[in-house]
Amino acid sequence: MTVDEFYAMRKKNLTEELLETKKQLMDEHIDKIKNSDAILILNFDKPKNRGYVGGNSFLEMGVAYALAKKVFIWKKPSNTLPYYEEIMAMRPIIIEENLEKIE
Repeated sequence: MTVDEFYAMRKKNLTEELLETKKQLMDEHIDKIKNSDAILILNFDKPKNRGYVGGNSFLEMGVAYALAKKVFIWKKPSNTLPYYEEIMAMRPIIIEENLEKIE
């Protein structure tokens, strides 16, 4: 089973237990962002979508932005993303696949 097949199957079978686990994981991520100076979004390429940023990463970027944390991103996000303008408006620091650009 591929990762995409797993996620498709999971979305069809959302249970209260799964939703509660997902909420707990999201809460943990938000706490980590609160206690950090910055976040790094690793937006690796997906087939037919260079610079892909998924929903979870976009949510984490929004939390970091709201908390006035620096947002570093691995490469320029795909301009085909439905939330591309919102990502760019958060003014992420695009490090162009070079960790030495993180200050």
